[in-house]
Amino acid sequence: MIAEGHKVAVKYHPNANQQDLLRLAVISDQVSILPSGLPFEVLLPLLSSATLIAEFSSTLITSRLLNPKMTVWSVVHTDQHVPLELSRLCEALEIKSMSIDELKRKIKAE
Repeated sequence: MIAEGHKVAVKYHPNANQQDLLRLAVISDQVSILPSGLPFEVLLPLLSSATLIAEFSSTLITSRLLNPKMTVWSVVHTDQHVPLELSRLCEALEIKSMSIDELKRKIKAE
């Protein structure tokens, strides 16, 4: 993403308390951390051409349904269990799942 000239904005869940938990901002000065206390739904209309990256949550599904053209990626932890039904729903909605390491490689390369 950054290699193609894209800027990356990261918004963590409000319980992150403004911390960059995945340390994505150190990858590049093109990565910005958004206020975690801001409701995601407020930002969604501004993100029509963005790639949404989130841990598995309803935010992924809501974003895909409200903005079908948005690219949506799900971060899945190695010890995380996602119910089969939800996994199938994400697949049907073309929400791509990846590990944190895969995500970091994509942010640097694409």
